[in-house]
Amino acid sequence: MPNSGADPASVSNLFYAAATGNGDWGDALSALATLTGSYTGELLGFGRANALAFYCRNAIAPELIDDFRDARGYDPAVNSRVRLGLQTSPFEIRDERDFTTALDAERNPEYGEYIRKIDGPYICLANLLREQGMTVGLSVIRTAAQGNISADERRAFADVMPHVRSAVRTHLLLEDRQITAVADTFERVAAAAFICTSDGIVQALSPAAETLLREGGWLSVRDATLVSYQANDTRRLHAALRNAVVAGGDMASSPPRPFMIRNAADELLPLEAMPYIARGSLRSDNLAILLAKPPRDMGLRASSIARSLFQLTKREAAIATELVRGRTVADIAEASGGAVGTVRVHLRNIFEKVGVHNQAQLISKLCAYL
Repeated sequence: MPNSGADPASVSNLFYAAATGNGDWGDALSALATLTGSYTGELLGFGRANALAFYCRNAIAPELIDDFRDARGYDPAVNSRVRLGLQTSPFEIRDERDFTTALDAERNPEYGEYIRKIDGPYICLANLLREQGMTVGLSVIRTAAQGNISADERRAFADVMPHVRSAVRTHLLLEDRQITAVADTFERVAAAAFICTSDGIVQALSPAAETLLREGGWLSVRDATLVSYQANDTRRLHAALRNAVVAGGDMASSPPRPFMIRNAADELLPLEAMPYIARGSLRSDNLAILLAKPPRDMGLRASSIARSLFQLTKREAAIATELVRGRTVADIAEASGGAVGTVRVHLRNIFEKVGVHNQAQLISKLCAYL
């Protein structure tokens, strides 16, 4: 029987409050679980190619949510609840009788261990919406003692479901506008900004970022995912995004560090990843901001910084600038009509003035000021 201490109207109001930032999604899911006599409620969002966009639950320790990811619980090939849930029409309710959880657990021991760890052998779920590249599901998980959902509990779940859908749609619309506004804000300081998930799926980008994609050759978007020209750089890029997401608001212990990628012409582009922080958001904990310094004036700025901060001579600043642009010592010597040995003498003087020991450190230090 539905819990007599909760009613669909009050539970629905908690979801609307969470959608507008005046409440907490965990509290709303907890109330839904109480209403339906269940252990926990959950909201799952899937983006393009069924990539997990967000995962919100109550009554589950954060490390168990990590266990869910590690056990590939979000993978339709592993979890029949996800597989059939993604195929279900909006508002069509399914419960444990529709799934093959026991067989899933047998075939995938890590997932089976996760189910046992949370004591969640029963579930009731529905697909709330499927639009604009996003699929969102709502569910309540039940323990072995609670058993499968009853007819009355299922009706209570159905009463709340359309209100949760409306709340989620409202929230995602507001958040999309906020994310786009944040990306546009970076244009005022001439920064190319990409707002991405931890695995590189682009959520928004500034006008300068659009220009960079068209003209630079350093970055491109494939299947909605941001990638760089070189595979090794793509791995570094995605690692930086993951690190930024993990850091969250704790920037003191994990400050952003600039790194470089190259295009086909071997020209360098400095990048920096930082967390995207928005309170009360379903998705914000999974997003990061990637900043690219515009390459069109990077050399001029590097030269100015080299001379003003490190008192380099005009010739030394020119050499440092060419290195930032991706040129080699041999390239610089050939372009100036001088000898490689002469450039190396200047380079040793540059290292001493800047306080570095090699070209990589020099480039990194100069780029940190761009």
